[in-house]
Amino acid sequence: MQKFMEAIIRMGIFMICAQVLIHFRPNGSYEKYMKLLVSVMILAQLFFPVMNLFLEEGQQMEDLVVQFQEQMEESRKEALSNVGEVEGLMDRMTSRELERQLKLREPSGEETGTDGFGAGSLIQKIEIKVGREMQKEGDTREGET
Repeated sequence: MQKFMEAIIRMGIFMICAQVLIHFRPNGSYEKYMKLLVSVMILAQLFFPVMNLFLEEGQQMEDLVVQFQEQMEESRKEALSNVGEVEGLMDRMTSRELERQLKLREPSGEETGTDGFGAGSLIQKIEIKVGREMQKEGDTREGET
């Protein structure tokens, strides 16, 4: 607001000085040209503060857009890292649930289940896979620290 007040004060002083010049002109034939020149100068004085206001707002909007893009990029990276963690957790939960279901179906002490496939070897494969996954996670966590 202070910039606008300064612009209005400058414009008022300029208009007073311009009227004095027009009033004390040496020849009446120059009056219309002087009024045209003064009008253009007044319009220029009005235009520049308004233009600066829009440029400042445009710059502020541009800064806000850049900040928003940075926040979106950070959120995307965080979401991607969370997806990896969730997938690993889901894999572990699925393998544990599969192991639990197979143990429920497996008769005690036998390697083959009621449906005819070797559940014991499948459980061993699942345990090996889960162990490898946990080792990989341990290695990546050690590398992060």
